[in-house]
Amino acid sequence: MIAPLKVLRKGSVNITLIVEVHPAPEKAISDGAQSPDIPQFQKMMKDLQPYIHLWNESRKREVAAVAGWVEKRGIGKGEKGKGKR
Repeated sequence: MIAPLKVLRKGSVNITLIVEVHPAPEKAISDGAQSPDIPQFQKMMKDLQPYIHLWNESRKREVAAVAGWVEKRGIGKGEKGKGKR
């Protein structure tokens, strides 16, 4: 069973979650007790949607900031394969 998740973000910490889903956890050879079934997994993904939206929005801002930083410094301009530093 997957307990409710509290996602904390400090700096650029990556959080990865691997979930092993089983259609009949009670029949699983191993890890059945901790494996959600398909409806539980679907509910978990639905519950995570607001956080996924927030993450996507924050990534857009981060990518835009990096792109502006790169452009301001002229990195990647000039001869092919030789960026200015």
